[in-house]
Amino acid sequence: MIGELDRFNTDVAELAATPLWPLDDDELTACLRAAYRLEQTATTLQALLAQQAGVRGLPARHGSRTTRAWLCAQLRCDPRPARDLADLATALTRHPSLEQALLDGRVDARQATVIADTVDTVETGLADLDEIGPAEAATLLRQARDTLLDMAAQFPALLLRKAGDRILTHVAPHIAERAEEAALARQEARAHRARGFTMSAPRNGQVRLSGTLGLEDAALVRAALDPLCRPLPTGRPAPGGRPVPIDRPGPDSADPTGRPGSDSPNFTGRPDPDSDSIDQHRPAQQRADALVDVCRLALRSEQLPASGGEPAQLAVTIPYDPLTRALGTATTDTGARLSAATARRLACDARILPVVLGGQSQVLDLGRTTRLATGPLRRALHVRDGGCAFPGCDRPARWTDAHHVLSWTEGGATTLDNLVLLCRGHHRLIHHPTAGWEIRLNADGHHDFIPPATFDPARRPRRNVLHLVHNPTVAAPDQLRMAA
Repeated sequence: MIGELDRFNTDVAELAATPLWPLDDDELTACLRAAYRLEQTATTLQALLAQQAGVRGLPARHGSRTTRAWLCAQLRCDPRPARDLADLATALTRHPSLEQALLDGRVDARQATVIADTVDTVETGLADLDEIGPAEAATLLRQARDTLLDMAAQFPALLLRKAGDRILTHVAPHIAERAEEAALARQEARAHRARGFTMSAPRNGQVRLSGTLGLEDAALVRAALDPLCRPLPTGRPAPGGRPVPIDRPGPDSADPTGRPGSDSPNFTGRPDPDSDSIDQHRPAQQRADALVDVCRLALRSEQLPASGGEPAQLAVTIPYDPLTRALGTATTDTGARLSAATARRLACDARILPVVLGGQSQVLDLGRTTRLATGPLRRALHVRDGGCAFPGCDRPARWTDAHHVLSWTEGGATTLDNLVLLCRGHHRLIHHPTAGWEIRLNADGHHDFIPPATFDPARRPRRNVLHLVHNPTVAAPDQLRMAA
């Protein structure tokens, strides 16, 4: 058999090296479909070989705990394709009739796995119904399998799985509702047991998140994230000159106007007619920003359980050079390294404990969380600014940081005059080393924002009037200072 496989592999390799340009469109499409069917036939053979290896106990004899792990070692493949192959081998063991359907080209490997899983789920559900005897159950399972095989001619695996969730409505509508109720209960219990969330070790400045939630928990998370994921305008003045909300720039945006920078995946090298009016963030970026915003709000609520006897907070160690009066690369209490600019931004309003070290790692300054704008001072900021004070931004106060106009590393005080509310995106923008935005305290106690010359050559001061429109009864700054 190995000789035939080697010859077959050589023949296919020669076909792959054949120039394809002489094929017309119909021939090209037909060859693509034939090659896909060839792949599925080869996958079926792999699954049958893996199945036989399991029967013989080869994985255990080779020191592997599972067939998937053994396949990873033998084929030098990643866990995902090894798992898919092991799942197919298991499906063919439970449902031998699917083997011929695969070889005949009626289904592909993923469809076969879906059909096997669906029939097994139906079998478990029928066992919970007392009025269904073994003979009737066997008949219904055969009908369910045959119906799904017919559906496979129309639907790919993903849609076939969705159809399989309601397969009893096709083959046994008189018991479908009760069986579905029992199946949902088992599904929810299984999802609860399988729930999980992981965060990888930092790599190249990134941490990968992955996890699984049940439908109920996922709905709660989606309800919290969706309001923060809506696309927002990004700074084009509305008719009449009234500013419209400016959305938060993403981490790869280097343009102080909020438009994509040259290293952004959205940058094309030419002007985008919609770049000033439509949020350019990908949905995945919006969800990531929303998740961080929700966590920041939870930290600020001061209702999280204590950690080591202290309120939930983040400790950041920052080397300090007294000669250049410069801060070095920061390190969090988990070992992650951050730029000094990021540490300064976090220090404005996160529950962060800054530890500044000298040349010999001696502690020069151990900050306290009382440095933060909390209690009456925070409430005064809410009343004065009403939300993010950046021109045109409509983020409410609860989603903002209290930014030190004069940085605390430069001696800035935690006072009403030296603080201004900024949402996370505009907080990042203000701290960006090349953004060029400046903040200036006006005589009336409110802050003006001075744009860079690239945004406005005249650098005319701007102010957010949206919150004043929504809340015209704002207390005078002098009264707020007394309250704080």
